Amino acid sequence: FRTSTANRALTTAGLVAGALGFSEEQIVGDRRMYLASVRQLLGVIGETEASTQQLVIFGHNPGFEDLASHLDSRFRGDYGLKYPTCGVAVFEIDGWSDEPSAKLVDFLFPKQK
Repeated sequence: FRTSTANRALTTAGLVAGALGFSEEQIVGDRRMYLASVRQLLGVIGETEASTQQLVIFGHNPGFEDLASHLDSRFRGDYGLKYPTCGVAVFEIDGWSDEPSAKLVDFLFPKQK
């Protein structure tokens, strides 16, 4: 778990980690993720160890919506999605790098019908 150091992001990360059975020690606060650009977020993702199977990140818009569109252009194009508060985009990423190859596999948000 990597998260912005903003209080709401840290709190949300803690709640999600607990619900998924992870400890709070597995949450890493990263100041660079606060209002980060796509380039900054890709830098954080690119630092992930190659053996990592899952990465959960928490942060803010517009950076996260821009990141989702960057990872899979269909996010805005074919899907026409906006990234609401507490939105969760799930991607399959083929290897961690500064420019990962990714595919959007799910998108969830609180006000979903």
